[in-house]
Amino acid sequence: MGLASIGGYFEQLAKAKSAAGGLYSVIDYVPLINGLDEGGLRPMAVTGGITFSNVTFAYPASSSDDSVKASSHNAINGLSFTVRLGETVGIVGRSGSGKSTVANLMHRLYDPQEGT
Repeated sequence: MGLASIGGYFEQLAKAKSAAGGLYSVIDYVPLINGLDEGGLRPMAVTGGITFSNVTFAYPASSSDDSVKASSHNAINGLSFTVRLGETVGIVGRSGSGKSTVANLMHRLYDPQEGT
């Protein structure tokens, strides 16, 4: 009777192990941009604007599912705009439309897959 009752625990253990594998793959992910790197150019002043030219971006975790088209997972798809020096621009949209992703791309927390 005791052996029969522990069978359910093995199923839960297998589910936990599977979930931990996914969690560790996120924890062990090495980003392409090192945010702690002290190297690189440091301009003395900002003298230009910001231009997005046909930018497409998908988060790394969302592009791994081959069973669904990759374009449906793009956080941003073909975005183009220019902000001139001194202009104030607001980025608006519904939840999940890519507003935070645009800000993260501007800060170089991510690099786009396509575009500049």
